[in-house]
Amino acid sequence: MDAIARLIDDALAGDPAVVRVVTAAAHRLGQGLATLAKLLNPQRIVIGGELSQLAMLIREPIREEMGQSVFASGPEVEASPLGHRASLLGALALVLTQPSRLPARTALRPTAK
Repeated sequence: MDAIARLIDDALAGDPAVVRVVTAAAHRLGQGLATLAKLLNPQRIVIGGELSQLAMLIREPIREEMGQSVFASGPEVEASPLGHRASLLGALALVLTQPSRLPARTALRPTAK
């Protein structure tokens, strides 16, 4: 089991030290996201990848930090239902639907028959 998977498992199991660290990291993440949201003004921020598994632990600290910024009502913060597969599925969708956007050396080419 890799370190990230163990951290996620320990946090979800309620290990107090790990929950404290994850919560502190979520506050810092919220500060960074608040800064980005001020610049980009998104309607929604989606937490994806392995972090989405910790949504129930990190969503509130992120919202707290964003609420302390200048927003009257900030963007929604939600977890991606795709979890750790989000990047892979997004890349696959790009390859299948828009191969012309890929660099020539990586674009799909028809195979000779």
